[in-house]
Amino acid sequence: MKSDVAPAAVDVAIVGAGFSGTTMAAQLVRRGLSVALVEGHGRAGQGIAYSTRDPVHLLNVPAAKMSAWPEQPDDFVDSGHDSTAFAPRREFGAYLGAILVAAVAAGVKLVAGQAMSAVREAGTWQVALADGSRLAARALVLAQGNQPPEPMRVGDGIDAALFVNNPWGPEAQAAVARLVATGGDALILGTGLTMVDMVLSLDAAGHQGRILALSRRGQMPRGHAPHEAMPVDWDEVPQGDVRALTKWLRARSGSGWRGAVDALRPHAQALWRRFDAGQQRRFLRHARPYWDVHRHRIAPQVAARLKDLIGEGRLVLGNPVRRIAEDLCARLTVLLDLGLGYLTLERSTPTLSPGELQRFGPFEARRHRPRRQPFAAEHEPQDNKKRTRSAARPG
Repeated sequence: MKSDVAPAAVDVAIVGAGFSGTTMAAQLVRRGLSVALVEGHGRAGQGIAYSTRDPVHLLNVPAAKMSAWPEQPDDFVDSGHDSTAFAPRREFGAYLGAILVAAVAAGVKLVAGQAMSAVREAGTWQVALADGSRLAARALVLAQGNQPPEPMRVGDGIDAALFVNNPWGPEAQAAVARLVATGGDALILGTGLTMVDMVLSLDAAGHQGRILALSRRGQMPRGHAPHEAMPVDWDEVPQGDVRALTKWLRARSGSGWRGAVDALRPHAQALWRRFDAGQQRRFLRHARPYWDVHRHRIAPQVAARLKDLIGEGRLVLGNPVRRIAEDLCARLTVLLDLGLGYLTLERSTPTLSPGELQRFGPFEARRHRPRRQPFAAEHEPQDNKKRTRSAARPG
């Protein structure tokens, strides 16, 4: 019986031409396979991370560890980079671009288009593109990388010029230029690597306003620093339990947390697979934020610049959950100091008695004192903290 499906045009179709897609295509064409590389965002050979043109956006690891070829570990260094330096990401993008040019010359077919769907029919993958055409292949690789974030509900009703949903798009660049021109303050939701990029871009462009970065835990990526390697065998690592693994990692970190964290890198995927669904959810909810900021570190000079900005009061990291808890504890402390600790939410009377109200008299003036500006005391220079404390002393 004759199939109505067109014969496979290529051995492998790769969707996404960032770092993973580009290096995959280059490796496969070296092995004599026919490859089609589909890219729909105009970033072929770079992807989001390495398409930045901002020179202050640096690699997060030194050049010596950035070769695209495992069998040629010095390839990136040999292209003109100091092995210990954290090179600008745009330079690594140029390096990947050269690899793509060579791969295309060797036979990789670069397809400019948006892949919309992929269906397996009669042993062949049929990839539908946005222009209505189809690409057939015997094997399919999805290398889409990070996609533009979904719109956040908190931004509903806010002028699009004031709420930037995609930090990697042209609207973000326009927002940076506008903030530099007006000197206005910036609010960034999230305190991870993308926040670091945005802060560096604002700083390099001459922004003089304050930047407030908020996240649930207020954690920021740590910086790289020299450390001793602490390799560990697979059998030594607790498996299948997040709490046990965390306890073990903390104990090892006493000799240096960077070495302890890096020692888990060869085992990370296997450890994840040993977690059942419940343990995976526990890791994502409780442990991942702390793992990310210690595992995915930033260049030392970037960490130093962020520290300077915090010291100058231009960058403020906020943890709203902690502040709510602190405010609640302060309110409860007042009740305890007034001898009203017996009050409960289950109390049948919704109001206080006259006697109970009288106890609030000495505290009434507090309601009329100027409220301290939110986040003002976090990360202040030391001399400012001293002035804040001395001003609060009676007399």
